[in-house]
Amino acid sequence: MRTSFVLAWIFILLSAGCLAVAQSRGEKLSAKVALEGESKLEGTVSGEHVRIILATYKIDIGTPSQTPPQEHDNNCTYSRFPCSQVKSLRIWVNGVRLRVPKSSYLDCADIGTMTIEAGSKDLVLQMTGGDASEGYSVKIAFDTHRVEKRSVYWTEGNDKLLETTTYMPPIVVN
Repeated sequence: MRTSFVLAWIFILLSAGCLAVAQSRGEKLSAKVALEGESKLEGTVSGEHVRIILATYKIDIGTPSQTPPQEHDNNCTYSRFPCSQVKSLRIWVNGVRLRVPKSSYLDCADIGTMTIEAGSKDLVLQMTGGDASEGYSVKIAFDTHRVEKRSVYWTEGNDKLLETTTYMPPIVVN
């Protein structure tokens, strides 16, 4: 009787351990993005410790009752008043800071949330901004060494892919 009781506890503990590993592999981290200042997201996804700092600043674009200009001189989606423009994006994986190309984030505005999750071979930072017809998401794929790709999706069009940029590894010349 005592042996079966011990075996039952071992089975329960092993099952719980397997469940925890499965959940951590599929883990998703999310955070709201501040209108102005730094927004931070940190945790472990797919066994990698990831830290993200997204910095934004405000742009006065008037009020919702005012008609938006015909030509925009900024990246604002006019879904948020005032507008919130991304100023910088910093990514660390396992304590090592990655080089993040400015073209992966400088045209982003009115970001409401950011999420990190495991991709098929890498990690993916998703930033979602705007709303309705101006809604979009930017997915930045990276591994433990570098940012690999940026993809922009139109969220109103069932996540229709609009643009992809591939970042090549730096060339080392001896």
